[in-house]
Amino acid sequence: MVLERSIYISQFVLLSGLALFIGNPAVAEVDSEEFELLDDSGSVTLAESIEPKDNIDVVINAADKDGEALDEPLVEEGVYQIKFGGWSDHYISGNASNYDFNESHEGLGFAYSYYDETSERFFNGYNYEFWYMKDSFYKDNIQASYGIFHRKLLDNWGVKSIDVGINFAAISRSTADIDTNTAELKNHERLHTLMLIPSLSVYTKYKFHLDFVFLPAIPNVSDYSVLFFRAGFNL
Repeated sequence: MVLERSIYISQFVLLSGLALFIGNPAVAEVDSEEFELLDDSGSVTLAESIEPKDNIDVVINAADKDGEALDEPLVEEGVYQIKFGGWSDHYISGNASNYDFNESHEGLGFAYSYYDETSERFFNGYNYEFWYMKDSFYKDNIQASYGIFHRKLLDNWGVKSIDVGINFAAISRSTADIDTNTAELKNHERLHTLMLIPSLSVYTKYKFHLDFVFLPAIPNVSDYSVLFFRAGFNL
């Protein structure tokens, strides 16, 4: 009789452990337990009443159809982007404004942009980019850059967010002096330089965005200011 009771108790402990292991993952305690002998074969009926423990928050993991815990929504976001197009408006004072600048740049580029909503820094995102286009004088412009930006989340008129950033760019392009009397080019040559380029990007809810850049006239670099914009898609 003592041996049979020991077996029953062992079975009860084992079944209790299995029930806790495969049961609800919430924090809980067993308030009452009952078991009854059905016959001499040693079968045991186990009934448990499990309720959340007093004064303890119950944490329940969301599960998918396969029973695996679902990931929580990410607050960090990294996306690859295709940039294309490029349109501009040039301004230069004097007769040189008659020069026929290239304002349709046929650009194409690839970028990676990363944003961290949890960051406490003002610049809560960064990006890498490679960009090619025809420059203001119809020559090849090749650019590689690293940028940092501050993202403002919005939900108005289909606009998802606005990024204000600074880009550190290595650029290979052509440059020239424009004759203020005849608007003809002088000293047209290749330029390799580093530049700081401010930018503003407007992101929509449809993976489409626009990048805007304004470059003022820079002594020994350009005699003109330019407003430039292009389009892009998040992949």
